Amino acid sequence: MPDPIDDAATLTDPDAPPPAVDLQANTWAELVGVWSDIDAYWTWLNAHPTDDPEVLSVIFDPEGPEFAEQQEEMRTLLGSEWRIIAPSTIGEVVGFGCCPDPA
Repeated sequence: MPDPIDDAATLTDPDAPPPAVDLQANTWAELVGVWSDIDAYWTWLNAHPTDDPEVLSVIFDPEGPEFAEQQEEMRTLLGSEWRIIAPSTIGEVVGFGCCPDPA
């Protein structure tokens, strides 16, 4: 399970740049790190809403159903002039449905 985001307050600052994301993983430990990067980026994204496909495609597959859903959610935030300030977007990850048991 990913560690909590240490710098959520920094990520959600209005002037914060997007955090780096590394989606490459060869081991279970690296996969957990990928989820931490995704959580940090998503936390930043919710505090800096945009429907820019280039920004969204950092963590969402443009061909996947989640991409369109997130783009619409971002448009709602933008239209309302809202920002979501949260210490985490993913929260606690309790398992992965796509992968065999790593033990």
